[in-house]
Amino acid sequence: MTVDVIVQRDGGLKQGKDIVDALIATVAVALNRGRNELDQQATAKTPVELTTVHRSGVRLGQLAEVAEGIRAEIYRGKIIKIRHQISPDRATTSLTVQRISDFG
Repeated sequence: MTVDVIVQRDGGLKQGKDIVDALIATVAVALNRGRNELDQQATAKTPVELTTVHRSGVRLGQLAEVAEGIRAEIYRGKIIKIRHQISPDRATTSLTVQRISDFG
């Protein structure tokens, strides 16, 4: 079974490229994939490096809300890289968060 879905946003002004994937077998999966592809193109992503106390529960792909005290700014992004550092006197976690900036 093949599923063809045309996804348009912003009154039909934005259209994603054709998606050819044998694993897309249902309309629900095709709709979700089309939505994700358009979201990838619709926003600018800026990687931000952060270091915090050791966080054992973080996972790649999780959404993170970051509160930067210096700029008094709160933003969201997806965790794309994790590095744990353990030494005798401290344990830290370094994260790369793909900050999402919408310029629409």
